[in-house]
Amino acid sequence: MFEYELPIAVVTLDKKEILPAGTFLTEQVVADVAALGRLQHREECPLLEYGTVQADLQRFLAVPPYLDIFSDKELVAELFAEMKSVLLPLPLLKALDYFRQHDFHTYRHILMVFNLSSVLVKGLGAGRQKSDAEFGAGPSHDFGKISVPLHVLKNAGPLTIREKQLVKYHPLSGYVLLAYYLGDHRHPAVLVARDHHERRDGSGYPRGITTN
Repeated sequence: MFEYELPIAVVTLDKKEILPAGTFLTEQVVADVAALGRLQHREECPLLEYGTVQADLQRFLAVPPYLDIFSDKELVAELFAEMKSVLLPLPLLKALDYFRQHDFHTYRHILMVFNLSSVLVKGLGAGRQKSDAEFGAGPSHDFGKISVPLHVLKNAGPLTIREKQLVKYHPLSGYVLLAYYLGDHRHPAVLVARDHHERRDGSGYPRGITTN
């Protein structure tokens, strides 16, 4: 059974502690966090209608290498039409504000992963009904980085062992926070946040899982 000791507390942007440092994280612990989250009512908003998200996405698509990848204007129009159905709780959208203000690289990365993953979902989903949850996994995969100190997140040089530990903690922080905000510890976005740094050969993190 997967179990991981949290090196620092999982805390929301508004400073609410979800799990304290030293908690041994298990699926049951995260299921309990999700149950707690379901007790909260949160307003939702379409991602593309929030702030400058759509304008920023269009601006990012207009420069290389994305200009070449998304040269098909009809495809881009179809993607944006489908993205408009993606609703996210306001706390997750406010995380985009946080990154846009404090770490623009992560902000751009989140939106471009959203765009690229939407292409994959669209392609792989041929012949079946695609869910908004699948589209919504892209823009929330790095939400756990709100738990990484900014001086570590923005450090362009070598990281210390402790700093590397904090960076590698962000998938699990995202796992907990998304379970809390989405109220479902098995939601596709929650699992993507947890596993997006895993590798088939077991060299990834945080679980070091392998696949055949």
